[in-house]
Amino acid sequence: MPRTARAEICPPDQVNILHITQRCVRRAFLTGEDPVSGCDYGHRRQWIQDRLEFLASCFAIDVLAFSTLSNHAHWIVRNRPDLVSQWPDREVAVRWLQLFPGQSQGQWLGVPTEIQVQQLLEDPERLQKIRSRLSDVSWFMRALCEPIARRANREDNCTGSFWEGRFKAQQIVDEAGLLACAMYVDLNQVRAGLAKSPEVSSFSSLYERILGEQGQKTCSQARRVRPLTMEEVAQEFQRGKASNRRARMKAKFPPVTLEMPRGAWLAPLTITSAPVADRLPSASGLRASDQGFLEMSLESYRELLTWTWKQGNREKAETIPDRLAPILERVGLCSERFGDLVRNFRRYFRGDRVGLSRSLRQSASRNGRRWHHGQRAVEVCCLEATSSC
Repeated sequence: MPRTARAEICPPDQVNILHITQRCVRRAFLTGEDPVSGCDYGHRRQWIQDRLEFLASCFAIDVLAFSTLSNHAHWIVRNRPDLVSQWPDREVAVRWLQLFPGQSQGQWLGVPTEIQVQQLLEDPERLQKIRSRLSDVSWFMRALCEPIARRANREDNCTGSFWEGRFKAQQIVDEAGLLACAMYVDLNQVRAGLAKSPEVSSFSSLYERILGEQGQKTCSQARRVRPLTMEEVAQEFQRGKASNRRARMKAKFPPVTLEMPRGAWLAPLTITSAPVADRLPSASGLRASDQGFLEMSLESYRELLTWTWKQGNREKAETIPDRLAPILERVGLCSERFGDLVRNFRRYFRGDRVGLSRSLRQSASRNGRRWHHGQRAVEVCCLEATSSC
């Protein structure tokens, strides 16, 4: 059976929430400690997170959750074509040139120049194409994965593929599927044995949110919103005296750092009662928008996540607290089966859609299908089809 077209999973003109998975080639431990060679590549997980932070400030795409493991990574993202349509032409040009600066005057520049911006502004057709790319998940993944692969190959002094083909994407069609998927992603490191509990799972969205709630801050590379004028470019070139092109670039364009709370580049977890603000770009500029994605607080999410994690351990398993049961009831999930749904997420949702049975049926009908993978399997976890909950 052929793979589903990417445009069907993520229509470019609609807001979609996607669960994305990308694996290293041959599932090698290229971002962790390799048990065969003994080499430790764990520092590359920080590369991926740093790149995510930068892309979150450039693309009209919200990063809802993420987790980076030793040989693969998970991301939950939400594209926002409604936001990119509000950006002025100049901002679209600057953001694009920061992502793909190209070559100017024979040198690779880290920030766009005024003449580059003007060239894009004078080409409305190309600018319109660029505007659509800034909310395109495929371009987001290209801008994320390609630099990591090139950097890793330079470090290993080798060539060839770093990632295992194109990324896998699943469209999340309802809040129940989003809740289960977010917890599956945040528990991935615990399941893989990289962390003892969800709260100490570094390089994950939950870990960043917890540190941000505790008031911790970090220095991150800021997106430079003002392009260099031609006079500034000439001054920068005169200052550089190194003969090596890469050394000249580092000498002329030192990293611009910005102190910010941990996890400030992630989309807020809690949905607020401000629909007007949700339709506006983020005021901080660190992320696409300030719109949340779950109707629960971070404290409730942490508590439900901890309870779900304990269900996989018979010695720690316990009944769901009374204050958490209404959360699962509201989204239509059976509390007795929720732990199994999260632990065996891949078994329930093997196809390209994630959600309750009724949501999968509606999605299939909209796309001219008779059914989606997982439509029948997930019925045992739905509250409406279970009498034991």
